[in-house]
Amino acid sequence: MPPISPQRARLGRRLREVRAAVFPSGAALARHLAATRPDSSWHQTKVSKLERGEQRPSDNDLAEWLEAADASVEVVEELGALLAAARIEYATVGQLFRRHGGPVGDQASIRALEAQAIRVAEFQPAMVPGLAQTTEYAREVLSLPVGPAAFGASAADIEAMVSERIRRQEILYHPGKQVQLVMGEAALHHRFGPLETLIGQLDRLAAIAGLATVELSVLPFATPLPVFPLGTFDLHDTTWCSSRR
Repeated sequence: MPPISPQRARLGRRLREVRAAVFPSGAALARHLAATRPDSSWHQTKVSKLERGEQRPSDNDLAEWLEAADASVEVVEELGALLAAARIEYATVGQLFRRHGGPVGDQASIRALEAQAIRVAEFQPAMVPGLAQTTEYAREVLSLPVGPAAFGASAADIEAMVSERIRRQEILYHPGKQVQLVMGEAALHHRFGPLETLIGQLDRLAAIAGLATVELSVLPFATPLPVFPLGTFDLHDTTWCSSRR
């Protein structure tokens, strides 16, 4: 199981404290919620995971928990702020690699997240997004001196990462997926190796642009931007994070 973030751990502790003031155990709270909301998914295991920070509550989960505990307005506001903080987690690339069992495991974790999401969106100001990269392009990007090798990845690791990145592209052909890829015009010009790789990559972009699941957009150099486009980000349904693609 991935490490629990400090934000989720703190939220879990406060949920436990609020619950303990009214219910002697998590099982007692679960029985109360299941009885008052028979169509809900409340059970003791869910309560336990929320209190340990292993699972993040939804807005409805939090509202029902606090209502059952007859929480004050101040506590409702406090827990709402803690939930908002728990939705935003920051980690360096090196930390992510260690958290997911190395660089290959990191790519596998992204693939699992994308497989669960209905909507996947990514913005890259100067590089083709991972879900659209060819094998050659991905290899050149991942082999850069400031890439995974800087965090201990071997040549074999990089090849495995390339394979995992290409496997992620299976979601482009899954009915019901919504994949939105946005890149700056610079991504169409920057190359990290031979010109032939970039030509092949542009051909790949043209091919996936016609898929029903994909919305591919390019921001021209002349387009005014609301922010300075140095950072990247991605979305999975309604959750966003800094991109490591």
